[in-house]
Amino acid sequence: MNKKVIRNVVVFIVVVILSGWIGVLVDSVLTEQPKGESLGMGIWLVLPMLTAIAITIF
Repeated sequence: MNKKVIRNVVVFIVVVILSGWIGVLVDSVLTEQPKGESLGMGIWLVLPMLTAIAITIF
């Protein structure tokens, strides 16, 4: 495999894992949120998508 592909996959995996933990951290700080529509869940869903777009551009 190409080194660029491996780098992009590793970056994506790291961002996906970190986005989940960032979402948990945000949800623990902001306690007054709806059960299924929290800001942490939004971060967890949107950040990997934005990372995939950024990796595709670069």
